[in-house]
Amino acid sequence: MYSVLKRGIDFIVSIVMLIFVLPLLGLAALLIILSINEFPFFTQVRTGFKCTPFKVFKLKTMKRAKEGMDNSDQYRIFKMGSILRKLSIDELPQLLNIVLGQMSFVGPRPLMHEYLNLYSDHQLTRFRVKPGVTGLAQVKGRNSLKWSQKFKYDVFYVEKVNFCLDLKILLLTVKKVFNFGEVNTSGTVTAEKFDGTN
Repeated sequence: MYSVLKRGIDFIVSIVMLIFVLPLLGLAALLIILSINEFPFFTQVRTGFKCTPFKVFKLKTMKRAKEGMDNSDQYRIFKMGSILRKLSIDELPQLLNIVLGQMSFVGPRPLMHEYLNLYSDHQLTRFRVKPGVTGLAQVKGRNSLKWSQKFKYDVFYVEKVNFCLDLKILLLTVKKVFNFGEVNTSGTVTAEKFDGTN
């Protein structure tokens, strides 16, 4: 029952938010173009509800990899991209994923589809709900968490999902955005790659 209510709320709120954030998205896109002279949006194939692949929409925060250059994440991320990440503005295009029914505001973060064959049966539990723009693992530490900890929070969320839990996660997310120094306490730019053992 709650899943139907949640989808209705997601759909209405995401459309309203898209209307209001379009100027911000336009400004961010312009700043990205001025910073790196590249198309400001990109997509990645992620794993969604019931292990179905879909393309997640994001704003670029890293320069395109170039042959013969240092292509580490720390080198490729540009100053404006770092700011967009800290403020979570790079995630705003995912409102379109919510409108399309591929994502929810709250749920386990969508992971790279290339990881699909690496999960244990217990870890696959996370795909029983739609992935979210934010989630329990994000408010508990994001990239500073080990994969085992992330999956622990993801499975806990799937087993306990309810309106109060979703509201709590959303409020904690807003708090972390406004205290963006807390969003990523590990100092890493991106999450460690999952190899099935970590």
